[in-house]
Amino acid sequence: MKSNSCLFAAITKWVQTGAVLSLFVCGVVLPTTAVAETPAVKAEAAPAKHFGGAFTMTESQKIGEILAAPDKFDNKLVKVEATVKAVCKKKGCWAVVTDPQSPEKTVRITMKDYGFFLPKDCDGKRVVVEGTFARKVITEAQLRHFAQDAGKDPSEIKGDQEELSLVATAIDLLD
Repeated sequence: MKSNSCLFAAITKWVQTGAVLSLFVCGVVLPTTAVAETPAVKAEAAPAKHFGGAFTMTESQKIGEILAAPDKFDNKLVKVEATVKAVCKKKGCWAVVTDPQSPEKTVRITMKDYGFFLPKDCDGKRVVVEGTFARKVITEAQLRHFAQDAGKDPSEIKGDQEELSLVATAIDLLD
């Protein structure tokens, strides 16, 4: 018994130090390598992070299709793929998304019933968003609030503005 425990201790020591070792089992040499020399296993891509309720639509479309014809989608349920251009830095309660091909056109995402939030550091990330799309007039006071949440100067806002919006019921943060 003592020789077995000594062998185990020696093997453990060799593995911990990264040494290459060979085991003798019934007169046969079995080469093995230490853990330190084993190639690393690549991690799989992390699954999307989900926020809100379950998606009800199966097909999604690029946000550019909606930006090209916003009247066609006014007050309709949509599921879109977009890129986050900005997000509320206080709570993650709204985001502005865009199509990378036309970043000057944007849609403001708010969460239905203030029921969920996005991470405050998701700028530049791709998202899939489902909710009701609409053209809205946003008051100067609300626009100033959004500017302040984004860390911008609210005094630069002058007057009400029309804005494209989407009240989200479900969001997947893809990367």
